[in-house]
Amino acid sequence: MSSTLNFGDTAKALAKNPLGIIALFIVLIYGFASLVVGASSNLQSVERIPLIWFLVIFPFVVLGVFAWLVSNHHKNLYAPSDFKDERHFVGMLNPNLEKLKFVSSDKSKNENESGGKGIPNNLAVVRKDIYAHNRGYFIGHVLEPSKKEGQEYDIFIYLIRHISNNHEDNCEDNYEDVSKAEFFFGHYWGNKLFEGTKVGNLIGVKTSAYGPFLALCKITFKDGSNVLLNKYIDFEMGVVFKKCSDWIAKLPLRDC
Repeated sequence: MSSTLNFGDTAKALAKNPLGIIALFIVLIYGFASLVVGASSNLQSVERIPLIWFLVIFPFVVLGVFAWLVSNHHKNLYAPSDFKDERHFVGMLNPNLEKLKFVSSDKSKNENESGGKGIPNNLAVVRKDIYAHNRGYFIGHVLEPSKKEGQEYDIFIYLIRHISNNHEDNCEDNYEDVSKAEFFFGHYWGNKLFEGTKVGNLIGVKTSAYGPFLALCKITFKDGSNVLLNKYIDFEMGVVFKKCSDWIAKLPLRDC
């Protein structure tokens, strides 16, 4: 009984990454084959020969396949949890990411280093105007590998609202000032406007695509005014999701 429990714990540990799953698969196949040969005394010699040849050849086949995987697809053999620092997992996907210059968000540190000079006030004004013009609304998106044939990802596109550290500017993300949000994705979607569904604290739609695209969102407010938002729906994070075992939960939004 204890050996069975130990095997179960070992199997769970191995199943945490692709490399472990491969190892578990090999052990099970080889173990069952050996068990059949050893326990089946009633088998004729003609019936045992294929099993014996399998036991002899199988390790070499596994070695060849494993060598091919290591040579050509070694990045797919690990999970984020295999790394002491999971940022190294992202760095492995694209080594150039870790080479990018780090820009600190420490306001006091940046002001001390610049001496209060060279601050692009015009850009600060433009940035503030964008927040005001959009009423703090922007387009957000998450994705997961598509379950639809011929599509690369299922994408969830929705409104997000900027929450400032200034408590006076904070507003609840209940979208009570929004009458409707309409999304436009281009000619592959028939050049149609898709009205977003409000579900809990989300207003959005879900769709599928095999390539990145530009998304537009027209927000109509209850006071009659409207604003047009845009965002490029990229697949950059899809590389990470494809290699993670914990997938993003599907959002209960409207298909389009």
